[in-house]
Amino acid sequence: MRTILFLFTILAVGHLMAGEGKYPEFPSIELISKKANPDLKVGKSEVVFEITGIHEIGFSKPIVWSVDKDIDTTWVNDAHEIRKTIKSGKHDFKFYYSSRYKEIITGKMEFESGYTYEYRLNFKDTERNQQVKKPVIYLYPEEPTEVTLNVHPVGEMIFTYPILPEEGWKFTAHPDGKIDYNGNKYNYLFWEAEQKMDYKNFSVGFFIEGNKSLEFLEEKLTKMGFNSQEKADMITFWGPQMQEHPICFVHFIFNEACDQFATFDIHPKPDHVNRVYLTFTGMDTIPFNMVNTEQDLPIMQRDGFSVLEWGGVEILPYDL
Repeated sequence: MRTILFLFTILAVGHLMAGEGKYPEFPSIELISKKANPDLKVGKSEVVFEITGIHEIGFSKPIVWSVDKDIDTTWVNDAHEIRKTIKSGKHDFKFYYSSRYKEIITGKMEFESGYTYEYRLNFKDTERNQQVKKPVIYLYPEEPTEVTLNVHPVGEMIFTYPILPEEGWKFTAHPDGKIDYNGNKYNYLFWEAEQKMDYKNFSVGFFIEGNKSLEFLEEKLTKMGFNSQEKADMITFWGPQMQEHPICFVHFIFNEACDQFATFDIHPKPDHVNRVYLTFTGMDTIPFNMVNTEQDLPIMQRDGFSVLEWGGVEILPYDL
């Protein structure tokens, strides 16, 4: 009931409307075919909707949709479609899957008696602000080195430690990872930002039990080449958050792909910059039709002047 009520309370923001007579131009729904169907009774039409654009964890719940004001809740079939026989004439439709996706609303459309109409529905992700949590940067030069480093987040910077000047941090980095900055010593540089996220296809990654997150992180971070201190820092931050959920789906993002969160300038240029972001979604159970492949994890290069940045994002399920 909550989901059905929600369908009719979010009509204003982010919706694309199709005016009468302009249905084929509607960008999230496409007419594929119109075919005569001799099996239909006089005064009846059939509609078939192929569902596309719903990804990450598959169809874990039914589509809530309506013809005019007649609400229906339907699971998609094996062909990822829903179908219904309707009274011929003019009708409008609304489709809702979850708050992760924009609702689809049409204008009035005409249906001729004795015909089957096939459409393709393309759900779109809802852009939401999410927090890029605790990216920290470690530096390991081969000898004490004067370094300038500046971070350029994709979204809005909300916190740094130490405070990040406009021209960047200017400090002395030591081979043991210690940082001398403005008369103080730091183990790493810290920043956080908030940005709009595109939900990615999490078909590659790991399903784990939340209460086994510490073992999981210990194993995977060791495999990638984290040292003991780096592992302790990352595990003590992410482990408690992951343990709050019965199941977590975990996906790692590496190196250049992390530019979607931020870029940074480092002078002098390091021999190796290793970036590892953890994304996870907490859930109660593994969705029945979720198929995924375990992710291959690279081993970091750490010879010469090396830098490591780790951070992450909790991708909220939004009713999935």
